[in-house]
Amino acid sequence: VNLVPSANPLTESSFEEVVLGTGPVAKEGSSVLFHFYGSPVTNQDSLKWDTRGEDPLEIAIGENRFHSGIEDGLIGMSPGGIRRLEIPANEEDGNPDEVIYVQLVDI
Repeated sequence: VNLVPSANPLTESSFEEVVLGTGPVAKEGSSVLFHFYGSPVTNQDSLKWDTRGEDPLEIAIGENRFHSGIEDGLIGMSPGGIRRLEIPANEEDGNPDEVIYVQLVDI
């Protein structure tokens, strides 16, 4: 798991495919099951968040009930896929720059 950002501070959201999934593609309005793990950029030595080993989280993409950067990062993924997200700080929700991996379990 690479927690080092491509820039510091981050100025825009970006993602890269780590593992390509197969099957249907998540889109706005899709109900998805997923795991995420990562850390704020200020803590590159260890994971602060890790939902692997727990039941997957379930959301409907676009209902804005979860971290917007993660919701946006799930769009276009297929089950089994893993994507590395770089999400810049957001003053509205108080989140710092973050590097987060999302693993789509099912749609």
